Amino acid sequence: MGKKIELFKTSWSKAVAATRKLFTIQKEERWLACCGLLYCLTLQVLMFIKYGERFMARGAFWEHIVKDFNISGFDPYVDLILSQWRVMYALFRHPLISVFLYPFTKFNEMLMAFGLPNCAFFITATVYTILGVYSMLWLFRTLRHVVGLAWGGATLLTAWFFSFASIMLAVFVPDHFAISLCVLILTTYLSGMCMLRGRMIKWWQLALMFTFSAGVTLTNSVKIILSALFVNRRAALRPRFWLLAFVLPATLMFGTYKYIYDEIYMPERQAIEANEIVRAQKDKKFANQRKRAKKREAERRKHQIAEGDYFQWTDKDLSRTRSITENIFGESVQLHQDHLLKDVNRGRPVFVSYDYWAQYIVVALVILLFLAGVVAGIREPLMWMLLSWFVFDMTIHLGLGFGLTEVSIMGAHWMFIIPIGTAYLLRRMSGHWKVALQTLIGLLALYLIIYNGSLLVKYMTL
Repeated sequence: MGKKIELFKTSWSKAVAATRKLFTIQKEERWLACCGLLYCLTLQVLMFIKYGERFMARGAFWEHIVKDFNISGFDPYVDLILSQWRVMYALFRHPLISVFLYPFTKFNEMLMAFGLPNCAFFITATVYTILGVYSMLWLFRTLRHVVGLAWGGATLLTAWFFSFASIMLAVFVPDHFAISLCVLILTTYLSGMCMLRGRMIKWWQLALMFTFSAGVTLTNSVKIILSALFVNRRAALRPRFWLLAFVLPATLMFGTYKYIYDEIYMPERQAIEANEIVRAQKDKKFANQRKRAKKREAERRKHQIAEGDYFQWTDKDLSRTRSITENIFGESVQLHQDHLLKDVNRGRPVFVSYDYWAQYIVVALVILLFLAGVVAGIREPLMWMLLSWFVFDMTIHLGLGFGLTEVSIMGAHWMFIIPIGTAYLLRRMSGHWKVALQTLIGLLALYLIIYNGSLLVKYMTL
């Protein structure tokens, strides 16, 4: 018994030390952390300029926060949940977001009880700034310590990644993508370090990552399972390990989901439906709006790949080729000037063309660097793991057409594979070729920061 207690104490001490090291900013990272902090705070200031006054209003939260919010199809549901706790996200796709946000909602309610305005914006801005900075640091560490780049190369690729339009938006818009981005990059870093050192990811680490990633977006669970298979290999298939790492958290997650669905989600939806029926009987204008909304929904469902609510965001008819060039590697990387940051559900066409042919050269360069990076890192287990993630995402988006109308906002789920692959390419080069590639990446990063940043400032300040 005594030996078991000592073993537990030793394991606990090591876990605490490893966690402290994970969050400690190293000396060589301080400059990057300061730049990341300034980057995230600047984006939050832009959000406050455009929506801050509305977000701070008390009462009628839907009217103030959601009704007129319009940034590329993102939803400000995080701020709405922090203002008044509700289950806003589709529960079967985002089962635990509301649970994770519950303590922050209570904190905000306490502040409002003391007479302060709605502080949801400031709470979200603080949390998302922290998530953004650590996403930056953990990507840098992956490039620096797992791939093995020099400080300059790792910093350059990190800056390039955070110049992508989809990533710039993800780290400050109060949707769920900043959380997914941080958890997936952390998973990438931990998996890469375990591969490098020949270690296995512990079951409790996988259980935590599985719970947080799947709780935010259910499809992320597949990526955590794939990580276990690539890092731990056969050991990940042992019944005891599988039970503790995945079955137990999945069971707890399902139980929580079932309770929220039966006791909170469905009663609220039924009450809303009943209220709308009563209102439609008294208000002709509202009745017509409701009919038009149902008609649009019926029209959209004609394009589903199959019947049923689980396929409601799929599309079998959209062009996959144009989706790749204009959205997946287009809008995700550089914004379109026409219909700037508009929502496809509010009049923006699914496909918008760039104004200048040179912008398609940028798209082509990003695709080429992505493919070259895959080839350069094809012998690396981390690249195979990330490729399995990418194939899974593209099967969902290009195969099933899931979320294909607004696929550009989902770059946070997969785009970090681009700088990591490019890092393997950069590592294999030397001399003039290496300088040329670094110069190209630097020019792309500078262009994207200026181009995307200027359009973002224009949109958020008008």
